[in-house]
Amino acid sequence: MFGGLSATNARLMAEELFIGKLDPMKVKASIYQTKFWPEYRRDKVYGKGSSSGSSHGSSSGTAAASFSGLASGQSFYTPDNWFGSPTSPGTTNEVTSSGSTIASSSSYSDSDSYSSSESEADIPIFFPVPFQELSSVQYYTIDEQLTELTAALKLQFQRHCFIQIRQQETQPMLVPFVEPVTTFTYDRKNLDWYIDRQHQKQKALPAAEVDRLLAEQETALLQAAQSRVEVSTPDAAPTGELTSSEPPEPSADSPIWNRAPRITETPAVGLATGTALPPTAARKRGPKPDRENHARVAALIRAYGEQWTSDDNLVEICEELDRQKVPMPKTWLMRKEGPARSWSRGRQNYPHLVIKAIKDRCKAAVTATADNGNCRP
Repeated sequence: MFGGLSATNARLMAEELFIGKLDPMKVKASIYQTKFWPEYRRDKVYGKGSSSGSSHGSSSGTAAASFSGLASGQSFYTPDNWFGSPTSPGTTNEVTSSGSTIASSSSYSDSDSYSSSESEADIPIFFPVPFQELSSVQYYTIDEQLTELTAALKLQFQRHCFIQIRQQETQPMLVPFVEPVTTFTYDRKNLDWYIDRQHQKQKALPAAEVDRLLAEQETALLQAAQSRVEVSTPDAAPTGELTSSEPPEPSADSPIWNRAPRITETPAVGLATGTALPPTAARKRGPKPDRENHARVAALIRAYGEQWTSDDNLVEICEELDRQKVPMPKTWLMRKEGPARSWSRGRQNYPHLVIKAIKDRCKAAVTATADNGNCRP
């Protein structure tokens, strides 16, 4: 899908491409608060100290002393000295002495002191640990998500698109730039040649032939609506023979399509034996079975054997049914899981219903051909 669609169509395509991406729990905003949780730990405490001191001192002193003395004495000569000295034999002596002393002293002292100390202690502590706690959450609504996807699809740049392949997720893609064919712009003959070539590839019919076929179909439809075949009664015709009578001409204002059920005058008659069938053997009301398409489905399934329900085989079978234009169940257009207009889309939305529909058609084909080996549902 490329950009440029209307908002309504872009929203429908957003639901088709991103139905699996719509999440009702998609977070739009989250508010967190920071809180602290105490945690027991141990830590060391360090201490340091220092001290200093100084002292000074001085002293002085003086001392004085004096003395005096008197001494007297008498000396005598010994006998050996009597004759040696002319002096008298004895003498007396006196000595006097005196003195004084003075002493002085002084002293001075000076001292300094310094000391330092360090300490370490291991103590328990509670350490606050921060953490984030979710306090509130706001989610995107489905409508908001669809609005964003719709804007993304609608406002795409040129050459940008989104693509979805089978069961893969939708993804963006950038296509190459395709230059316009200038020969088509300036030469009409080239454009007409290209158109005729494409018509031949598609086996297209001319417009006049299509108009003629439509007119023939309309005429045949009107003729079929004006004619009616009635089954004769047993008394009017032999058993096993059918008679027809011309119906009355419809009025001008009578509708072409008569939806009233056909009322027959006699029970159903077996064409092969000519005997009247019981009422239960007569065909019930409802659409006629599409035997041709049932046979196509049975032939296609027969080629895959017992493994036709595998994912890979089912993908190929649905693509082949779409290619052969085998009609799908009409109820798929109104399912709540998502409408499906093809077998491939039905396989993506509800594969179990696709398998059931194929089995039903195989059973119908087996019933029609009375051959149980033609299909193995």
